[in-house]
Amino acid sequence: MKRLLIFLLLTFVMSTVYDMTWAQVQDDYFEVIVSKGDNFVRTEQNEWEKVKIGTGIFTGDELKTSASGYVALLFGKSKLVELKHIQPKTYKFEELVDLVPKLEQGLATQFLNYLLSKMAPESREANRNTYIQLIAATERGHEGIALFIDTNANLYSSNAVIRWDPSKNAGGYVVTLKHIFEDVIRIFDTEKPYFELDFNDEAIKGKSIVIINVSLKNDIETASGDYAIQRIDETDAEISSKLKELESVLDPESPFSHLIIAEFFEQNELLLDALTRYEYAIRQNPGVDYFNDAYLEFLMRNKYTDKID
Repeated sequence: MKRLLIFLLLTFVMSTVYDMTWAQVQDDYFEVIVSKGDNFVRTEQNEWEKVKIGTGIFTGDELKTSASGYVALLFGKSKLVELKHIQPKTYKFEELVDLVPKLEQGLATQFLNYLLSKMAPESREANRNTYIQLIAATERGHEGIALFIDTNANLYSSNAVIRWDPSKNAGGYVVTLKHIFEDVIRIFDTEKPYFELDFNDEAIKGKSIVIINVSLKNDIETASGDYAIQRIDETDAEISSKLKELESVLDPESPFSHLIIAEFFEQNELLLDALTRYEYAIRQNPGVDYFNDAYLEFLMRNKYTDKID
């Protein structure tokens, strides 16, 4: 009887250890979350196969990236690895593991997971109709040109991208910057449906509030109305400390870093800062559907628009 109990106990312990080890092995793989270009994966048994979103890369596999391609991988369900090359390159699984961030990601992982959950196919499908209904039911307050910001917007950063829905046959736009007392600071033309506001510009440096108005160059009556942008204190303890923590572990040259910081700003209701980070991510690596889709989801979620032109 005693031998039987010992045998059963050993069997249970070995089974538990096996299950734990197998679970760990299953977690220690890469999942493709973004792929741009002709990128391929080869397992130990198969020929090269084109990478798809959701493709898993396991021990013994190889990944081949294309010229000017881009691949974002998630390791162990929490750590991000980005690959971007001018020339094609082939990685063994072990070489990819060497690229996994060694430092604890903390807040970066938290906001990355928020982003990934919003971009999961089931979440996007479930929310899309809701977003469209919200946009249709929302009174933006301006007929003509609608900027993708709130009529009274807060801004933490010194720079912001101001974008709006382009008008057909616009012939360009006139942007007017004003003081809070309606004194004109600057008027300039742009052919594009956006411009970048820089609070370090000598004309507005030191100003806490700037009023923006956008009109059609060939029809000044078609305009946005006034939007107010107010800088908030960059020394705000909660925002600044968490932002510094994020930036200390994120690669400033990484487009995904901008998306993670955009999620941080959105969670803190700094929507213009968030929008600007989406713009930077797309500028840094244009043509990546995931970034464009994430930006569109943000715009819809906040009732700005349901399209990007």
